Amino acid sequence: MFFVDNREHHHKLANSEGDDTFRLPNYRAANTVKDLMTSFMRRVSSELGDSDMMNRVCIQHMSDYMKDSSESNLDNSQNGSLLYSMLWNNRQAINALFDFTDSGSMQYVRPFCGDCKTSVSSDDNVRAGPVGILSTCLSQRCTTERLFIRPQLGEMNWSMHYTVDPIRDGLLTRQHHEGKVLHVFGGDYGIPWGIGNRPKASRMSELMDNIAPDMVDHFVGPMLTRDGHKLAKSNGDSHETPPVSVLQDLLSKNRSFIEIVA
Repeated sequence: MFFVDNREHHHKLANSEGDDTFRLPNYRAANTVKDLMTSFMRRVSSELGDSDMMNRVCIQHMSDYMKDSSESNLDNSQNGSLLYSMLWNNRQAINALFDFTDSGSMQYVRPFCGDCKTSVSSDDNVRAGPVGILSTCLSQRCTTERLFIRPQLGEMNWSMHYTVDPIRDGLLTRQHHEGKVLHVFGGDYGIPWGIGNRPKASRMSELMDNIAPDMVDHFVGPMLTRDGHKLAKSNGDSHETPPVSVLQDLLSKNRSFIEIVA
């Protein structure tokens, strides 16, 4: 299962340097990423001679997933409302892992304006509660001033901080009872970071042990580099895909993987 994360809150998406607003990836960009991933997986399937691979692959926009309902949910609620409840109910544990101090702000959740698609990244302009998120639109060209997004009522105009995104796995464990969820992180999730110098994957593993005990496994893959530098969209690497033979070589080297949870 691959999610095109068009609901990510990240300061790198700021409109300009020093600006407190950010803009979510637009619809066309998200569709392009999904198309590129689909094309790549078909090429992998062809080169490996695995004609059934695409039947085992799901590539979905994060926004579509949040709007979906599952028959396994007793109240048939949207995934987005269930995810918001999960974030709110575990906010103190999340704050402790990522050095967020004000649980009333829920720094890892941001509303965005349904009119201009602009949102805020300043904690002073976001107040969250069990029912919804109150904020203001900071775009001077937008007529909307105050925002009150109610995820528990199915309103999906909100995004998440990237470090909290894997909590979605807690919902997947409810929807797929036949086995555990295995979440494979990129190599940068294994780099020591922040207070305690702990990798992001280690923090997420500890958190998910409380949210969905024994249901989610985490693995950190190898760091992909070119000439010793990490592959990054900011370096123009977003339109290049490695040959399948290179991926097979990486996967065959077990020492390239760091097992976080067994």
